[in-house]
Amino acid sequence: MEKLRTLTSRKYYLLSCHRFFVFKGHKKYEQSLVINVTNEGGEICFTFTDLATNKVIEFKDPKTGEYVVPLTKGGKTKLVITASHAIGSYSIKKKTIKE
Repeated sequence: MEKLRTLTSRKYYLLSCHRFFVFKGHKKYEQSLVINVTNEGGEICFTFTDLATNKVIEFKDPKTGEYVVPLTKGGKTKLVITASHAIGSYSIKKKTIKE
């Protein structure tokens, strides 16, 4: 069974920001973050850091589409969003797979 929950979403015009979130993975179930991005201009960067291993996944000026980042079971992942004059939208959802 798959469960999809929206954590945050935003539409923006000339966005300049530095935001961060910390997501915790479930102890038993597999989870991942699903990011839907519409990029129409400007600069935006999504940086995911696994706080246990310091492994970094970065999407700099991503093309419009869907991106999936797996979460470590029981671990924490930090997301930093930086933007400068960005135009578009994003939504971040957490997908849980229960077997």
